[in-house]
Amino acid sequence: AQAKKVKALFDTYCEEQEDHSKNCPSKYNIVGHSVGGKIALIVLAHTDPERVETVIALDPIDQNPSEFTGGGHLSLDGATEGTTILTLTNGGLGISKMHDAGSIHMNFPDTTTLVRHEDAGHFAYTDNGGGAAGALMPDRGTKEGNAFAYEDAHRLIHKYIGGVNMIQEDEYSEQL
Repeated sequence: AQAKKVKALFDTYCEEQEDHSKNCPSKYNIVGHSVGGKIALIVLAHTDPERVETVIALDPIDQNPSEFTGGGHLSLDGATEGTTILTLTNGGLGISKMHDAGSIHMNFPDTTTLVRHEDAGHFAYTDNGGGAAGALMPDRGTKEGNAFAYEDAHRLIHKYIGGVNMIQEDEYSEQL
């Protein structure tokens, strides 16, 4: 359901452009963290594969249910090499190594790129340490490891996506 909302968000953005045929890009990129990273991968693999150009999944969690690991039914084999970037941290409480970015990459080594962030915790990519969720799930990273992962995530976004227009979900989510 969430992957369909991502596709609908892009569709809504395009519909609101004055000259839809000229101003709507034919492809889009997705960056997602944790379950949002998994949702981005689902959009690429199943919901809108023709239009997703690049996915950066920051420490994606593929469990409950698993889609890409542990007998999951979705595949990233159709993705173009170099367009699916996965980051992997030391994780957090409750994140199974059988369903993390490393496991996803082992299933699809030819179409995913794995970037390992040593000494970083699952919430290293967030501005506020994960907020309430971060308080409930102890991070397994060091201050230095988390800071490096946070900066490197920004570097990866600029490298693979660049300075393209960003659609903020809250701008369009009310319409979904």
